[in-house]
Amino acid sequence: MKLKIITVLLVISAFFISGCTHMSHRTYTKTEVAVDEDPEPVYEITLDENYQNFVEYMFAVNRSESFGTYFNKYYMAEVDFDEGMKEYRAGYVANYNPSLDSLDKVPPVATAAKEKFNLVIERCSKIIQYNKNTRFLDDAVLLIGKSYFFMQDYLQAERKFNEFLSKLTRSELYDEAILYLGKTKMKLRNKSDGELILNNLLVKTDDNEIKSEITEELAINSLSNRDIKTAVEYFEKSVDFTKDDEKKANKQYTLAKIFLLSDIEKSVSEYDKVIDNTSDFDLTFYAKLNKGVALIKLKKYKDARKLFRDLSKDYRDYPDLKQQADLEHANTYFYLGEYDEALTMYYDLIIEFAGTKSASEAYYYMGKYYEEIKNDYFNALINYKKSAQGPISELVSISIKKYNHLDKYFTLIAEIQDTLKTDIPGENPQLEKYKQLKLEEEGIEQEKGKQEPKFEQQHEGKGFGSGVRDTTDADTLKTEIKDEIGDGGDTEIIKEQVKDTVVTDTSGINNYEEIIDLQHIEDSINAARQDKIFNAYFNMAELFAFSMGINDSAIVYLEFLMTDDTSSYRKPRAMYMLSTLYRSEKQEEKANKLLNDLIEQFPKTELANEARKILGLELIEIETDPAEYLYKEAVDYIYSGNYQTAIGNLTNVFTNYTQSKVAPKSLFTLGWIYEHHLANKDSAYYYYKFLKDRYPFSRYSIAVDPKLNVLTDFFNPKIQDTTGVLPDSLKEGEDIIGELPQEKEKELFDISEDSLKLDPELLKQIMQDTLLTVPLPEIQEEQPGEQEEEAGER
Repeated sequence: MKLKIITVLLVISAFFISGCTHMSHRTYTKTEVAVDEDPEPVYEITLDENYQNFVEYMFAVNRSESFGTYFNKYYMAEVDFDEGMKEYRAGYVANYNPSLDSLDKVPPVATAAKEKFNLVIERCSKIIQYNKNTRFLDDAVLLIGKSYFFMQDYLQAERKFNEFLSKLTRSELYDEAILYLGKTKMKLRNKSDGELILNNLLVKTDDNEIKSEITEELAINSLSNRDIKTAVEYFEKSVDFTKDDEKKANKQYTLAKIFLLSDIEKSVSEYDKVIDNTSDFDLTFYAKLNKGVALIKLKKYKDARKLFRDLSKDYRDYPDLKQQADLEHANTYFYLGEYDEALTMYYDLIIEFAGTKSASEAYYYMGKYYEEIKNDYFNALINYKKSAQGPISELVSISIKKYNHLDKYFTLIAEIQDTLKTDIPGENPQLEKYKQLKLEEEGIEQEKGKQEPKFEQQHEGKGFGSGVRDTTDADTLKTEIKDEIGDGGDTEIIKEQVKDTVVTDTSGINNYEEIIDLQHIEDSINAARQDKIFNAYFNMAELFAFSMGINDSAIVYLEFLMTDDTSSYRKPRAMYMLSTLYRSEKQEEKANKLLNDLIEQFPKTELANEARKILGLELIEIETDPAEYLYKEAVDYIYSGNYQTAIGNLTNVFTNYTQSKVAPKSLFTLGWIYEHHLANKDSAYYYYKFLKDRYPFSRYSIAVDPKLNVLTDFFNPKIQDTTGVLPDSLKEGEDIIGELPQEKEKELFDISEDSLKLDPELLKQIMQDTLLTVPLPEIQEEQPGEQEEEAGER
């Protein structure tokens, strides 16, 4: 009887409670709560599904809150997240890249996807702020973390996943949060922690979809470690775990991409599986497109051509997709050697889809055609330049590198020929002619006053410097080099390259010393030009060997330097480099002979010691000049603006190390500091005069002749008034520099001695000075320091 009474009372209570619209149920982690305070609930209770069902049934306010939270916030957040993921996947699939490394590098997130993910974060944040007690709290926190993850804001994502795992342990989404924490660790390159988290979860979880995600992430990690076999095994497990056809198709797409580089036949079959499993519009297209690429690699050109032709027709209303099919269609002709047809299709694609990624890649293939098939660097450069101006892609990145290499090639050609660099047209001349022909065929006349651009015809052939290379006939190239500069060594170089002379009119010159000085200036110019030409040859050899991979041409340039160059700075480098190239061509005897010659001719150099290492000979200790250290330290002070300390170092050099090869350079640099940075022309004049008097055979001495002529005229009145009086800055060094026997000085500081070098950045600044009309040899340091490079940037 009592039981019946209690039951009736409970029913009546429930009836009255359910009829009240102002009652709700909350859980609190605190015993005392202020009126305006909203403390965190007890998540162990609120995340229980039975609890939520009970309070929503018993309390109208809880029921109303849950209803409003779902439809006004969480449902809209889910819709936004799904739309953001659709944009994200489309970008990922479209960013096809035939490199395994790209699987670990997601493309930049599209703006549209970012906007959707930001909306998700905004809506879910309101749930966390106002609806902590609802069943949607854990979903909201996880959605925020995933939104940060797919926006590639991995630090924020990691923070959110850690927050989830520390507070919401009762949540049914706990395993998914651990999954994304592990994936986030991998993206942050904390791979040891990431792998540990994922492998532990793989053992513990019963959710096959989560297992599928884990094995996919471990597969990508194996690829980054170049473990293809393990990666394939993980991907196949990932495909087997999931029951979702769309997810299966996406994973098969990635697996097919791996097979495209390792097992092309399997790649084709995997792309077929993708096409069968997916209903996604974009994924279907890219699976077919990449299947065609695989067919090209298998040399099934007719099958590939038919597939691309059908794709172009089926997607004619989608320009972004059609242009990609058209590009690959043209490539089938390119790889078959039907170049005229391929070029025509590239032209049509560029005209129809100007400025697009596909148009830029069409320019790349045209550049490849001219470079590798026609050996025509000039037209290759034009096309690589156009490609480099397009939207970034893997092929465009290659075009940028090739453009820089060929641009340097033409710069060096200009230096070798002592002419201006060839102007590179901004447009492909053949393409412009094709455009005009199409306009004429369509009956469209050019606007009056607007003429067709004219381009110089580039003749095919193997002429040196014409922009056309010859990689097969080294003797011909060597002959052409000789033809360019003559066959008489240094003398011929001066005769052929120096067309004009400084001493054009000697009338009015009666002083024999003045004539000798002018001759010194002319000799300095000739030596500088000769040195510049030889530098260009060496740089050309480096370009061919290290940037373009054309060893036979590099060998020709280096062999020429072996016979005609006398530079003690450049020649040992050329010998060492040439020996390396001989060795790569399996010419061991030639390589070893060169290394022995290097040791014999330049025994006290670092390169000679490197040669000894290779030949198994005993190394020797290389003596260092303390003056060189002081000078380099002074240069560092100059770059940092500490001129007074630099002056101390330079004064120490020319006073205490008078026979050092950097002594004349230190005097030159002192004069330069006073002239350009301390505005002390009298001190500059006396240092230049010291240089001229003490080291008359140094190239620096000859280089300051024009400066001294200008400064002498400027200071003549002062000199007469202060005869024999040095400026304050020079008094310390007045009587310190000792006299050198002229024979010894000429031996140390002969004009042909190449070891006297200006630092490149310092020389660049000196060369820009308007008072210095004599161009100094542009000799680079053997291993320029990082500080010099940074100073150059400043």
